[in-house]
Formats: sequence, C-alpha cells, structure tokens
Amino acid sequence: MPLPVIPLATGEIDLAGQKVQYRAISAAAAFKIDAASRATRGAVIIALALDISEDEAQAWLEATPMDAATELLTAIVELSGLEDEITIGSDDPKE
Repeated sequence: MPLPVIPLATGEIDLAGQKVQYRAISAAAAFKIDAASRATRGAVIIALALDISEDEAQAWLEATPMDAATELLTAIVELSGLEDEITIGSDDPKE
C-alpha cells in the first residue's frame, strides 16, 4: 500500500503592510534545518518556507528588524509543527 501524499499547510503573514505567503516545512526539509548552524538557521527556514534561495533569505534577514524576522520565523515554525524542536535564536532544541 503506497503512503498517502499529504499537502503542506500554507499561511500568510502581514509584514510592513505586505502580505507574505509561506508554507510548512516538509519532514525531509526539516533535516536541513537540523543540520544548519545557528548562524544560518533562520535563512534556511525562510528559504524552505518561501521557496527562495538561502542567500536571498539571508539578505532579507540582514536588512530586517529582529521583531519582524522573529514574527515570520515563529509563524513558519508553528505552522510546520516544529515548535518543540526549534527555538528561534538558539542552537539547542527545546527540552
């Protein structure tokens, strides 16, 4: 019996008056986040959820206030069901 294909959830957030659509991180992609260093983790999460390059995500992070970046990252992590595994701004998983 083949495994069912389950679509990834999507969400939308308002950042500085602009709607940004994102999707949940797949199970396979979550391993990329786990392997990412603390310095690149945010860019990896955003790149995977917005289907953009890590360089583009990193450039956005470097030009964006922390509160806006945290808002987007938190929304992605929660939609993906990874809030128990990923703490934004930490190299250690939640205990």
